[in-house]
Amino acid sequence: TLSKRMRILASGIAGTASGSMLLSEQLYQSSHSLFKPILERPPPLPKADWSLLDTDSHTSGDLDKEAMESLRYAKVHIQVRDMMLERAYATMVLQDFYLRKINQALHKKEEKKGEKTDRRKILFSDGYGRHMTAEDFICVLEQDKRTRLEHNQQQARKQASRADTKAKKLKFENAWKDLRDNHKKCMDSWKVEVNTLKGLGKRGSDLPEKPPKLMLKANFAEQ
Repeated sequence: TLSKRMRILASGIAGTASGSMLLSEQLYQSSHSLFKPILERPPPLPKADWSLLDTDSHTSGDLDKEAMESLRYAKVHIQVRDMMLERAYATMVLQDFYLRKINQALHKKEEKKGEKTDRRKILFSDGYGRHMTAEDFICVLEQDKRTRLEHNQQQARKQASRADTKAKKLKFENAWKDLRDNHKKCMDSWKVEVNTLKGLGKRGSDLPEKPPKLMLKANFAEQ
């Protein structure tokens, strides 16, 4: 039946890496490739002798034998061409799937872009013209103005927040660098002093105490 064939076709398509995308809800991406059409030519097969249709030019004794042989040739030709058509139709079905997926992705992109930029969909949502002085149209204009103002204010707040976060991060990194450099200087000075005193024969108890260990960066960030 037709439904059984469709299930078999869907099962076969879903079994491949590229074909499974066609049956999923996933949108088409540039990483997916379109099936290229396969242009086939019939193989060199013996051709049927259609001159046998003219019975006047053949003897009755050989006509049956030659006609049967020509029918076999014709049958092979029909089978080969049927297989070629089947493969061509299968390719067309897959290409149609791909075109549908591409159209969905394009529609999604246009729809997303239109939500942000196309004010005509807001002001003329029903697709018809409006009286610019009508009360309902003025209300729509005012609402659109408020919406755009809120959007701009929200964008400004986000931008200010990002700038503030960036400034705080830069300030923290500079402070951490200064702390790390000062600790390194203290350690270097301590090592020089210890080596000098050891060279003079000082005991371990007379050596200066080692500077405190540098705190972790995470702990410094919490201060």
